[in-house]
Amino acid sequence: MTDESSFERYSQPREMDLESVGQGGFTTLFAIGIVNPMGPTMNALAADGLGPAGERQALLHIILNPFSQECYKVGSVNLGGTWSPLRDLRAFFSLPFGSCPTLLMPSALYSDECAQHVFVELLQSFDDGNETWHKLRHFPGDPWKRVKKEMERLPDFIASSLKEIQTQEQPRRLTTTEAGEFVELQLDPKNLVEEFKAFMFAWEGSINFSGLGRAAMSKDRFLETFGRLALTLRSPLMSNIIDNPEILGNQTTKKGGLGRLFGRRPADASTRSRSHRGETEEHPLMRIARSKYSEGSIEQTLVLRFLNARSIAKGITGKDHSVMTQRLLMWAQDARSWAEQLLKDDPQNCTAMFEQVTEESIQSVRELFRQELGPDPGRVDDLAAAEALMSWSTRRGFELSENRVRLCEFVVEVVDASLWLGWLFPRGER
Repeated sequence: MTDESSFERYSQPREMDLESVGQGGFTTLFAIGIVNPMGPTMNALAADGLGPAGERQALLHIILNPFSQECYKVGSVNLGGTWSPLRDLRAFFSLPFGSCPTLLMPSALYSDECAQHVFVELLQSFDDGNETWHKLRHFPGDPWKRVKKEMERLPDFIASSLKEIQTQEQPRRLTTTEAGEFVELQLDPKNLVEEFKAFMFAWEGSINFSGLGRAAMSKDRFLETFGRLALTLRSPLMSNIIDNPEILGNQTTKKGGLGRLFGRRPADASTRSRSHRGETEEHPLMRIARSKYSEGSIEQTLVLRFLNARSIAKGITGKDHSVMTQRLLMWAQDARSWAEQLLKDDPQNCTAMFEQVTEESIQSVRELFRQELGPDPGRVDDLAAAEALMSWSTRRGFELSENRVRLCEFVVEVVDASLWLGWLFPRGER
């Protein structure tokens, strides 16, 4: 049995209702944005869902524009443990993406080097690539001046279009060298973030300019959809969103951390939380935990409070797995006791937290604990419960690792479950 991913592209796309997809999240394979002041457009190729490896998922081409939003099922994918991004994605480079993009957002599922290869080949498929590269070269790393210049030229462009006048710059595809320089410039972390900000500036500007505000997709609605796509995009964009959630209008995700106890793959959490090129101002535990909960929720506040005290007091990194295991077992036991004490000391806050998640989700978590710990989880002693939750997290794909980020993911997963065990099955309550 192979663990290799398999991709299929359909000969004919199938139109989908955008509202009907992404209910279980998206696994975004790449996203590209056209920063056009008259109609910025984002295209994304994404698997519908965050299901476990081995589960076949629909591949979607999502097109977001202020004045039209479309979604097409263009294929299917079984994401296994190994794959070749360039080889597997190449079949989708001929999708109708429109004009050449300047906002390039790679998936968190592949490396920087893979992203370079993917976008170099993708950009060479656009007939107007040279024209776009010409604009970038004039304002490298400064999309604001580029957009401003385009706005200044807009009346002339409209006039020439009405008269069907040809532009002096004839369409031409990029050479491999040009595409490489293009990608290197636009994947620079600072430039990527600035390009995204310019995209949002163009989004609002195009709506204001058109006067079609009521019929258009508002900034908040766009950011809500993009927030779900962005969770599996590569840093620095995602880490920037985590640190500055106002970029997404505080709607990074609709689900609270309770929903994380079901079906979300560790690769999703791992790759979207990686620090990029030295961006390590915040402890990785805090950064990863922050990304897993609804921004501003009570649950996020409480989990971060617990982790903050532990990460400052004593780290958990190291190369001795036995030491790390013992330390994490202690953290898990401590988290359970801390949650139980919080129920006694601050019942109103805990009640408010429960009200922020659905009763259905809470009942599902209760059943999960009964499945893992037995019919009466509250009677299971600390050490046995901690070991069981670590074993459960390992089966889901999380692990003790020398890799700092993967280790922190495992810590957050185990601590998260331990806190909910204390909140839902406090000992002494019968």
